[in-house]
Amino acid sequence: MSDLRPTASIVLTKLGNGSLAVNNLRMNGVAVNSGALQVIDNGTNSGASKIGTISFGGPTPTGSLDLVDNALIVTTTPRATLTSAITFARNGGAWDQAGLTSSAAAENPQHSTTLGLMSGTEYFSIYGAGATFAGQTVAGADSLIKYTYYGDTDFNGIVNFDDYARVDAGFNNSRSGWINGDFDFNGVVNFDDYALIDLGFNTQGSALAMQAVPEPTTTSIIGGLVAFAAATRRRRT
Repeated sequence: MSDLRPTASIVLTKLGNGSLAVNNLRMNGVAVNSGALQVIDNGTNSGASKIGTISFGGPTPTGSLDLVDNALIVTTTPRATLTSAITFARNGGAWDQAGLTSSAAAENPQHSTTLGLMSGTEYFSIYGAGATFAGQTVAGADSLIKYTYYGDTDFNGIVNFDDYARVDAGFNNSRSGWINGDFDFNGVVNFDDYALIDLGFNTQGSALAMQAVPEPTTTSIIGGLVAFAAATRRRRT
């Protein structure tokens, strides 16, 4: 395990309309003012990035950070800014605009993958204080971003009973955020989110990597089966 803290005082500014490909980004700041900055496809801990601040050229993004299939930890930029950058890039699932994007999601023929985002505090609520993400230590205020299936509420790389249980709890208690089932980041858990988790569940392949901490077993098998049965009833309606 390594603690890849952003390197103090180093800021990368991307100018011009071309593309720049890197193995990862581990620095204090990244500004993508135009063009694209891409993290080369890797999907393992060595491709994970950790930065302090990130910007995309303005309130409306004009540059893109393409994570492809990699993870990112952001320690300083507000979560709302990151969520907005993902939502703008995703553009309803087309992934054809600037911002915080994933070409792997754009090129997925099943359209079943995306960039999920949760806080370090939310991550700890699942795995316990001190849990690592992509081989790195994290703080509660950090934003954790992962390329994964729609519906993977706990970032374990698959969609299963526990994920349906969290979506049901999110819907029943009017919650928001990825961990609660708000997969399109529109502020509510609704029919569209159930459609997305069903898509992720029904089309998922092998588990997507970078979750080193075992998923907790606090959710009972009976509870999982109830959630799964409820989800199955939804898909039939």
